[in-house]
Amino acid sequence: MKKSILATAAISLCISLLFAVNSVEVPRYQKNKDVLIDNKLGLMWQDNLAGKRIEKDWYGAKEYCRNLSLAGNTDWRLPNYNEMMSVMDYKKQKPVIHNAFKNTVSAFHWSSERVYANNSLSWAINFAYGNSHYFPKTEAKDIYVLCVRDGLK
Repeated sequence: MKKSILATAAISLCISLLFAVNSVEVPRYQKNKDVLIDNKLGLMWQDNLAGKRIEKDWYGAKEYCRNLSLAGNTDWRLPNYNEMMSVMDYKKQKPVIHNAFKNTVSAFHWSSERVYANNSLSWAINFAYGNSHYFPKTEAKDIYVLCVRDGLK
């Protein structure tokens, strides 16, 4: 009888520990040298010092990401509009880039999406205020580049 009660208690304890381990919440972002891993969306973001100084036109931004070799990966790209908006922290009084990003500037960053009504324009996201605006694809001053890659899930 005692062995049965002890066995039942041990099994209950193991099950409780298993659920406790599985219920631990994984942080949204995880820093790994020069990249930031988005555990929610399965993306890897560039977060190296170049992010504070690379300003390019839209064409140059796409080329920069396509040629980027970072963290042993060469399949980087310019993020789309929704991916860019996903890194904004909306819990603040005004939306800003999530504080996990250490090497970005509070300014406009190119997205890969063009304005459908005018192919010469593309969308950029302002990391200082969380708003978006379109610019001529040939605009290079004060529009920064942040690259992303897929495939972590």
